[in-house]
Amino acid sequence: MEKKQGIIIALMIVCILSVALVMIYLNTDNDGPVITVDSSKVVPYSAEQGEDVLKSYAKAVDEKDGDVSSSIIIENVYVMPDMTKAKVIYVARDNDNNVTKYNYIIAYEASDEEISGKAGTESTDAQTETESEKETKSTEQVTTTAANSKETTKSTTEAVTKAGGPKLVLSETEATVAKGGSFNIMKYISSLSDDKDTSDVLSRRIIVGGIYTTAKAGNYTLDIYCTDSDYNESNHVEFILHVQ
Repeated sequence: MEKKQGIIIALMIVCILSVALVMIYLNTDNDGPVITVDSSKVVPYSAEQGEDVLKSYAKAVDEKDGDVSSSIIIENVYVMPDMTKAKVIYVARDNDNNVTKYNYIIAYEASDEEISGKAGTESTDAQTETESEKETKSTEQVTTTAANSKETTKSTTEAVTKAGGPKLVLSETEATVAKGGSFNIMKYISSLSDDKDTSDVLSRRIIVGGIYTTAKAGNYTLDIYCTDSDYNESNHVEFILHVQ
C-alpha cells in the first residue's frame, strides 16, 4: 500500500513539473524587436555625420518589452561601388537578448578624398590587370589543366556551402497592416531548419532586407532570409508588405 502511494506521489510531482515547464516555455519571449526607419527624416548620408545620425532615423519596438530603441547599434555601413548609395545594417536587442537585423539603403554623399581614393585604386587595379594578362598569355597552355581543376573545386565548394545553409519556409508571402500599426515577420515564418542549429537559434538570426515603414501607406517588397551560426545564408523569400 505504501509503495503504491509513493508511486502516485511521484507521478503527481512529474505532472506538476511538466506543467511548470510548459508554462515557462509558453511565457518565454523568442521574438526579436521590429526595426523601422522613418524615411521622412532621412537625408543623404556622409561618413563625417557619424552613426548617431543613422540611429536617429530608426526605432525598435518589441512586442513584450515595448520601445527598445536605445539598444540599436549600427553593425556596418557598406558604401556601394558607385558611391551614391550605402547599405546600413541596424541591429536591435530586446530584454531577453533576442536580436533583429535590418538593412536600409540610404543615399550617400562621398567626400572628395573618397572619390580620389577610389579613382587611384581603380587605376592601380587596371595596371595590375594589364601586367597579369601579359604573364597569363605566356603560361596559358601550361595552366589550362590547373585552371579547369580549380574551377571544378570552386563549383563543388559553392554547392556544399549552399546545401549546408538553413531552410526557411513562410506561411504567407504577403501581409496587410494598418498605417501606424506593428509588423513582425516572425508571425509569418512556418518553419526554420538546419543541419546544425535549432529553429530557436535560427529565429534570432532572421534578416529583413529592404526598406519599409508602417508609418506611411504603401507596398513594400522585402527580402526575408536567415543565417546559421556559421554565417551560411538560407534561401531568400520575397515578402510583400501592404501598409494601408
